[in-house]
Amino acid sequence: EVNVEKYCRTKVVGDAVIQVDHLREDGSVVFTEHRVRGVPRRYVHYSSAGVPTGTLASEDDLLAGWIDTLPRDPVAWMIVDSRVSARLLLDYKRPDVVVMHVLHHSHLTVGMSKKPRKVTGDSKPVLERMDDLDAIVFLTDSQLRSVEELYGDGSANRFAIPNVGLLPVDADTSALTKRRDRRRGIMLARYDEGKRVDYAIRAIASAADSLDPRTRPTLDVYGGGPRIGLLQDEIEAVSVWERTVLRRFLSRYLGSRLGRRLARSIENRTSAPRTRLHGHTPDAREMFWDSSFSLLTSKDEACPLVVIESMARGAIPICFDIDFGPRDMITDGVNGVLIPFRNRRQAEKALATAIRRTVSMSHRDLTAMRLAGHRRAQDFDGTSVTQRWIEVMATIQERRFSAPLNTSTTLISEATRAVAT
Repeated sequence: EVNVEKYCRTKVVGDAVIQVDHLREDGSVVFTEHRVRGVPRRYVHYSSAGVPTGTLASEDDLLAGWIDTLPRDPVAWMIVDSRVSARLLLDYKRPDVVVMHVLHHSHLTVGMSKKPRKVTGDSKPVLERMDDLDAIVFLTDSQLRSVEELYGDGSANRFAIPNVGLLPVDADTSALTKRRDRRRGIMLARYDEGKRVDYAIRAIASAADSLDPRTRPTLDVYGGGPRIGLLQDEIEAVSVWERTVLRRFLSRYLGSRLGRRLARSIENRTSAPRTRLHGHTPDAREMFWDSSFSLLTSKDEACPLVVIESMARGAIPICFDIDFGPRDMITDGVNGVLIPFRNRRQAEKALATAIRRTVSMSHRDLTAMRLAGHRRAQDFDGTSVTQRWIEVMATIQERRFSAPLNTSTTLISEATRAVAT
């Protein structure tokens, strides 16, 4: 049986794929991957005329052969953000190629603060041989320090360069100082287990236990992912819990009959759920302008862009103090709030307390935090981060080729403008 897709043709015998032809744009075979159970895979390369030109024994050889065909000017700079690709390139050595790996994720397994942390399985092979790379770039100083605590200082090929935030152009200060609905929270996150949106849903419900509608927060969540059904169920569950708590409270002090009647009256006026899921929304970051605070409840991060974008637009970030990211960006109580994370129950309780406290702050104190956050976000603008990349590349150029990096070239100037915008 032969299955054909646009750039791939597979041959299947029984339930096993025994051959994969990878196709060019014109439909000709560029190489064939032979798969025989119990035998290492073999790759045969073909010219555009269909003539075999060579055989490769591994994916590493295949990748290296392809990279060898890429242009140099006079040096090719490879910036690799995939841990899988970085592992394959550890042994790729060419005199005119520089290989830099950017680690976009935490290198540690997720766990409670009292338990020993281990290096993740996909990060370990690269970190154990990171000195074989021309450079490895971490997004925060704290992650760089963590790696050096585990593996030693090593060579001078390790650097910290943050992400570039998409900052508003010519932001008017009045947009940061104007009064906002202090109850309105926002969250930009994928609906998956790692982002722990359910923690935020329960914390918002807990923070909204006051009968005073002026201090009952709401949360708008923008994103998408496989857990949307579970999150909708969680929203309904906390809504039922809120109604039950209200009825019990009023019944205790007003009597069963009057308490239930008043509870129904209040519920009819406040029946909308405290958390709303909006799904994927283009330019959702602009919603920060209309929000008072934002939440980040992830298991792990490296340098979360949503925190930068939130601060730049005046929404005060309230974040779990996970290993890397928030603590490198936020000064607690100055431009955001950090929540210690020890276990789920404690973290949700502390998050609810922080939300309640933020909602109750004066306009003057909120404005001070918004302005401080906006100033901090400017440290992640495109021009500053690009300049840091140029400095790191110049260091590598000097070390590898004993020559300065020509930062006046069209390539560098164009890259600077592109990242800045």
